Amino acid sequence: GDTIYADGPMKDEVDLPGGSKWKNNVLIDEKRKVAETLDEYRGQWKYNMMDRNVLGLNAICPTFYQWDDHE
Repeated sequence: GDTIYADGPMKDEVDLPGGSKWKNNVLIDEKRKVAETLDEYRGQWKYNMMDRNVLGLNAICPTFYQWDDHE
């Protein structure tokens, strides 16, 4: 599957059913908009690497990454 989605900005808060809100406490600027520069694209990866579960999986499971723009 895809490792990052550079064309899908994230919101600081999302309204949930029932009236509550989900708040992203670790959102970084690069994830708030569509990646348009190399630094913003790299920020998509940076955001994922902030997750200890992702880091743990990468530590035990060899992974091969390949460019794929789905076109």
